[in-house]
Amino acid sequence: MAKVSRLNLGEWTTELPNKDGMYWHWWGDDSAPFAFHVGKASNGRCFIQMGLAGFTQPKYCDEYGGLWAPCVPPKTFNIEGMICELTEFTNQQHV
Repeated sequence: MAKVSRLNLGEWTTELPNKDGMYWHWWGDDSAPFAFHVGKASNGRCFIQMGLAGFTQPKYCDEYGGLWAPCVPPKTFNIEGMICELTEFTNQQHV
């Protein structure tokens, strides 16, 4: 596995996705990373879903190249507390 750069989202690597899920893709230049939903075909190869980034056909990750990093889900939070805070804010604004 070739590690290229370390970010708070994880490590960028040339190692391809090996299961379904969300992955960041980056060319390693000054372009912005792009999040792709990746699927796994019955032949075992992972592919970028059709429709993402304007693709009219699915594209195998090993043919696309670039650098990959798994999308890290956000930390959990207390939704009840957020609703309470939102209600209090609304009441203060007289909305």
